[in-house]
Amino acid sequence: MAEVATIVEAFRFQASARPEEIAFRTRRDEVALTWGQTRERVDALAGALAGLGLGRGDTVALMLANRPEFNVCDLAVLTTGATPFSIYQTNPPNEIEYIARHAGARIFLTEQQFLPQVLAAGRNLPGVEHVIVIDGEAPDGVMHISDLEAGDGSFNAEASAAAVQPDDLLTLIYTSGTTGPPKGVEITHRNFFAYSAGMLDMNPALRPGAEVISWLPNAHIAERCAHHYLPILCGLRVTCCADGREILDYLPEVRPAWFFSVPRIWEKLQTKAEQLLAQQLGSDPSVLRDAVSQVRHEQRGEVVPQPLAARVAEADSAILRPFAASSVWTVAAPMSEARPRSPNCWSSSTPSASRSASSGACPRRPAPGR
Repeated sequence: MAEVATIVEAFRFQASARPEEIAFRTRRDEVALTWGQTRERVDALAGALAGLGLGRGDTVALMLANRPEFNVCDLAVLTTGATPFSIYQTNPPNEIEYIARHAGARIFLTEQQFLPQVLAAGRNLPGVEHVIVIDGEAPDGVMHISDLEAGDGSFNAEASAAAVQPDDLLTLIYTSGTTGPPKGVEITHRNFFAYSAGMLDMNPALRPGAEVISWLPNAHIAERCAHHYLPILCGLRVTCCADGREILDYLPEVRPAWFFSVPRIWEKLQTKAEQLLAQQLGSDPSVLRDAVSQVRHEQRGEVVPQPLAARVAEADSAILRPFAASSVWTVAAPMSEARPRSPNCWSSSTPSASRSASSGACPRRPAPGR
């Protein structure tokens, strides 16, 4: 079975194991990249960035919405051995300036909608050597990603990716700055794999090809872990939601098997589900009360009274299961319910992950000491 110790290694495993499967897409497939296509773009961009002098120990600031280009840019930077980090899209120029200076960013990768803030911050950032925009037209002093040179051919993406070590930096996460200047946290590849230890054992939905939505800010560790790193590790298919306010519209279309959210979204989902269920139940609210009562008995470890169990079973077959099958309210448990079993290893015992790599299994985290 394949073993991986870094995100770049996991990415290259997925690109080899399922090159024709979709990895990253937009809602209506305006952009849809297979794992193989993603690797081609990642390697090309990594070579171009290396041609600008980017390498191990360097940092790159990303100010990008949730879009497939983010995943490509982030992985390309990692492939060079450098460290990418994201800046909140709502940050004003002075905060962008502070974070970029504190992180020692040499390159800025952004898009048109954030370019004015980036350029305003860049006036006081002599250490930022290049600002690269991924869309639209590049104004004077800004490079367009399509204009980057491929380099002299000396960059070897495979070798560069293989040189990335578990204790190398995966990203930098900055606090919001509400109680003072933003504070940076260094996250290594090993840190992420320790966090994800045992995740697949407790979440069988995390298997190759399962759907997930990327929609929270990439500057937040929850988004990066739940909807960027885990999909790479497990071969999930990511649908990018550039505007988080539209997430409730995405859910019934994508029907994600894995979904992480802030509490307010769960509250909205609950309210909507209760409204739909009330319409389904009509004038018989006792069905829902019985179902909740049975769950409460089970949660307390109590024996469910037989009359109650019989009523719930009848309602489950006639009402509740058809309702669940026709609605979006069947998303998997939130990440907060998953607990890693070990700080040092990652593995999976799910059916899909117990197969050999050649049959499409998720890669395994090697035992400590690699």
